[in-house]
Amino acid sequence: MQTDSTITPKFSFEASCFCGAASWRLEGEPLLSVYCHCTGCQRRTGAPFIHGLHFPATSFSWTHQNSDAVFSTTSLNPGSQWLTYRCQTCYTHIGAMNPFLNLWTLKAAHLSRDPVTKLVKNADKIKATAHIFYDTRALDVPDGLPKWDGYENKSNRLDLP
Repeated sequence: MQTDSTITPKFSFEASCFCGAASWRLEGEPLLSVYCHCTGCQRRTGAPFIHGLHFPATSFSWTHQNSDAVFSTTSLNPGSQWLTYRCQTCYTHIGAMNPFLNLWTLKAAHLSRDPVTKLVKNADKIKATAHIFYDTRALDVPDGLPKWDGYENKSNRLDLP
């Protein structure tokens, strides 16, 4: 049997909320993988920044059996088209989906980990490429990655380490 060596292997990521009642799968690589320092992420998580991922809506699928495992709300920001999803049991913020952009924004922290290394499975496929909304950072991260005051390559690049 011959195989075509030019075919890119398809990766998938499994993920779940804190309690495991809600679970989902992501197919393929993210469109965006960054460290987000926006005040929204900081306030939602209590962390100084998160490892944020954007995936096309077609890459996302729910995998839990209970149809009532999650609930959604519209964004509190006037004019926003984002639907925010949370677990019905533990209230974990799963992510948000914008039906007009056909885009999910999610956190890498929810992805399944290798039981031996404790790292996210296929972590090399979600390496962050930049820090975004760095002008509202809670702390400095001198890691050599580019820093932006908004989205990567769509805002001002900050001249910082």
